[in-house]
Amino acid sequence: MNCKDIKISMLDYLSEENIPQEMKDHFAVCPSCRSEFEQMQHLFQTLKPKIAINASQNFTKNIIYKLNKNQYFSPLPFQI
Repeated sequence: MNCKDIKISMLDYLSEENIPQEMKDHFAVCPSCRSEFEQMQHLFQTLKPKIAINASQNFTKNIIYKLNKNQYFSPLPFQI
């Protein structure tokens, strides 16, 4: 793989531990790509939510209802 191919596929492997051997081989000889990938991984981990947020089953229905009820919004063109 060349640098262009690596940069295209980097995003596919940010959250995975199983990086293809071909990418690992490239990182071994290309400090620029390796550094960029490590920086992207760090950013991905930093931005990743630390807790899971689970909305109630009626969350979307409640929002639609409140928006339709509000006089400043016209009714939404769909029902849930």
